[in-house]
Amino acid sequence: MNAITLCMSNPISEFRADEMNNWYTAEHVLTCMLMDGSIAVQRFKQSRFQPKDAYLDFSVIALYELFDLEAWTTMCYSWGRDPHKMPVSSAFGNFCEDFWKPGVMVDDFADFADYEGDKSVLLVKLEQRGDVKTDAFFTKEVLKKFRTYEGFKTAHLLETAGTNPSPSNLKDASTHMLVGQLSNSYFAKVSWDTFVDENPDLKTLFNVRAVIYDPVMPRTKACDVLKDPISQSLFTITRQLMRLQLPWGDQG
Repeated sequence: MNAITLCMSNPISEFRADEMNNWYTAEHVLTCMLMDGSIAVQRFKQSRFQPKDAYLDFSVIALYELFDLEAWTTMCYSWGRDPHKMPVSSAFGNFCEDFWKPGVMVDDFADFADYEGDKSVLLVKLEQRGDVKTDAFFTKEVLKKFRTYEGFKTAHLLETAGTNPSPSNLKDASTHMLVGQLSNSYFAKVSWDTFVDENPDLKTLFNVRAVIYDPVMPRTKACDVLKDPISQSLFTITRQLMRLQLPWGDQG
């Protein structure tokens, strides 16, 4: 994995959440996996177990694992201008889409993406506001300790690689993001809160926004999406049927 795209989003209203989620899982993420540079994708929703002062602005997220960010974003922007190639549900509301590259890594993200357990994630967006750099605080030694924390499998520190230039994208000033891959959301919440309490300078040195998300779909690999003509035909038919029944895409 050379990059991750994180898209945090909300439905246009709570009454259309199911509509947005059906479109997102059944169509949008599969379309994104057809784009160059894709490895895998998974969608998550806010967990009922949250750390203290959790950042709860977005109800759902999609994590796209990529091997070529430039190729993926180039195709994404091109397809995004064509509603036939990438229709967007009218139930899709505000969003924040950022791009991330490996910073301080002690494991490969994919090594723990298919393990047994909750498969949930802890996201901690970090914006430096002190004299200590983020990668000097979250060193390899610190990240290795997360392997021993209850509820965690591992943790990674990612660096910003830019943001979606769309004017509708809600920009984010975070320069780093800690990503914890979890085996149990509840115990991970307790472990993170303990880590924060034991490191009181963390919130002095950084603007910290932490939130836990639980999976709503299996991790889907690009190599398994539409890998044969029958799957491609079924996907095309499904898209057409969904457009007839739900208010997204080209209705004409």
